[in-house]
This record gives sequence, C-alpha cells and structure tokens, in this order.
Amino acid sequence: MSSIKRIRKLMSLNEQEQRPVTSPLPIKNLVVLLNYIYKNNPTLFDDINDYEDISFIQPSTENNNKLIDHIFKFSSMVNISKLDIYKIDNQLFISAFILENLDVIKSNSKNPSDYTIPRLKQYLITGYEDFTASIREDYELKIEAYNEISIYELISENEILIGDGTLKRSETLDTWDVEQEIETVEEIPSRTGNMNEEIDLDDYKPNFTTEDFLNYVNSEYDLEMLTLMKGAIQKRINFLNRLVAAGQRPEFTGFKKFD
Repeated sequence: MSSIKRIRKLMSLNEQEQRPVTSPLPIKNLVVLLNYIYKNNPTLFDDINDYEDISFIQPSTENNNKLIDHIFKFSSMVNISKLDIYKIDNQLFISAFILENLDVIKSNSKNPSDYTIPRLKQYLITGYEDFTASIREDYELKIEAYNEISIYELISENEILIGDGTLKRSETLDTWDVEQEIETVEEIPSRTGNMNEEIDLDDYKPNFTTEDFLNYVNSEYDLEMLTLMKGAIQKRINFLNRLVAAGQRPEFTGFKKFD
C-alpha cells in the first residue's frame, strides 16, 4: 500500500469517528411534534421497550399503528413534509429517536438540547440468498473435426459439451423465487475507540514522510476530509501553544513563608 493510500485510510477511519452526528430531520420541529402527540395521547408511548414497538415498516401493536398515524397526521403542523416522513431512512431515524429519548419525551421537555440524536452504527451481516436464475455463460472450446457441420451434429447429440471449454464470461439474465435468510447480525466495534480517551502517542512513529503527507493533501478533493484534517491540525497547534505558554509562565511566589 502506498504512503498516500495509508494516509487516506487513516484519515477515513478518523473521519468516521469524528464526523458530527447529524439529523435528517429538523430536531426542533420533531421535538415539538412528539411533545404535542404525547401531551394529547400519552398512552401511545406506553409499552415502548425496543424497536419493534415503534416500527414504521412492520407495526407490531395497535398503539404502534396509532402513534405512526399521528406522526403522519400532525407532521405538517410543525413544517415537516409528509413526503419526508414517507422516506424509509427518516422513518428509521424517528423510531430510533423516540427510543433514545423516551424518558425525555415523557418529561415534556421542549428543549431540543435535552434530546440525544441517534448515531448510525456499523453492522456485519452474514446470510444467503436462495433463488432460481437464468444464466448465460460464454465459452471458447478448441476441438478437432473434419468439417463444421459435423461439429453441430456432435453438439446436438451432446457428444461435445461447450461447457468443457474455457469460461470467458458469465451473466445472470434473470432471477425469480428469491428468498433472503439472515444468519447473524453483529455490531462492528469502533476501530479507533472512544475519541475522548487519552491515547499515548509519545512513541508513535508515522509510516509516511512529510512529503507523502503534502502529496496526499495536494491530491485530495474531498472538502469534508480536508476540513477534518484542518481541524485536527489546528487542535494540535492550540494544544502545543498552551504547553509553551505554560512553560514560559513566571512563578507566582505570593506570600510564601521563608524560614
């Protein structure tokens, strides 16, 4: 792996952890909506313990259905478009938001800063697909024959199989009767750990040179990535400046008692 690729990979990992948590819907409006629904129908928030109790896709209870109906019904009142509510990603976010902030909703807090924005996590899924398919495979086959017509005859009698040749291309033309089966779903742990943890970097030695780093910066077109790097560098500069200032600070003797 080249030095530039190593730097890009390292920055990508840090970006995943440091990227601010954002909301696909205006939190202030969503809070007003949920507060309004809870104030008028508090029982709709009863018996919510996990995602299945607040699913838009597969509602599990009567309360679940009613709460979803109310979200659709009153969303326009807080300037959230019904079209936005119909988006599956937004539905998943609302469900996660309610689960994350159920106690805050029930406390009637109207302050958006009291609410937690759910964070997307990474998961590893293992499973399989079972289906029937129409597949075309192209082969090249070299044989000996006296003439072309005899080849057609041998193939029609299955004396020669084109599939015995060298596979050049395979294409799935159509599939039907597709069934998906999930075997396991596991959350992928954060690679860089908690960003608030103090990490000992005293003995860290980069596996790229200053020239490699500058080449990476000059080859990068992702503004979000460059902004992340700028913030990390500025944070380090500020830290070092504070250390320098602390080292140069004069000693304040005050009312020191001398024997």
